[in-house]
Amino acid sequence: MTFPCTCAVLLAAGLSQRMGEINKLLIPVGNKPMVRHVVEQYVDAGISEIVVVVGYQQERIRNALDGLDVKIVFNENFSDGQITSIRCGLTALPEKIKTVLIGLSDQPLLTASDLQQLLSSFLQQSEKSMLVPHYQGVRGNPIVLSAEQALAVDSDGIRLGCRKLIDRYPDKVFRFEATNSHFTCDLDTANEVKELLGDKAISEVSVL
Repeated sequence: MTFPCTCAVLLAAGLSQRMGEINKLLIPVGNKPMVRHVVEQYVDAGISEIVVVVGYQQERIRNALDGLDVKIVFNENFSDGQITSIRCGLTALPEKIKTVLIGLSDQPLLTASDLQQLLSSFLQQSEKSMLVPHYQGVRGNPIVLSAEQALAVDSDGIRLGCRKLIDRYPDKVFRFEATNSHFTCDLDTANEVKELLGDKAISEVSVL
């Protein structure tokens, strides 16, 4: 299964502040850094273009993604919040793109199959310009936008962001009811990492 004219913007620029000195995106999932594991799911899903936005410890993230057919862009304002990375990624969209996913790089449970189901659900309907996954009432990621709607994230100003865009235009949102927690599971704290990946996961990451 392939998705032409589709681009995923993956956010990998954050400071991981709640993880202390550890960059959570470098925590191993299996035998790979988490960021590589996650990006590979998007590649395997058949998404035609993938943009990864880096910032904090960008060289380490770039090295973790070495060899993957993705475009990496640097957000020099990464310390100013996630919305700056979203905008940075959207400026790198190819002109031919019609559908955009905006996703996180700390969702290790997401699979290529999950992403294919999400995209297929969005493309099979034509009334809504945004799709948001939910599981047991909890909003998840990635979100899917038409290219025109994605441009509104930028044109409506830096303070709007995806969440506020969704809240502002509820009539444009298609709600995808997920059958698992893969879309709602991201890792923000050491306890969450240990619970999902085991006690040794954090100790295997260098802080340098």
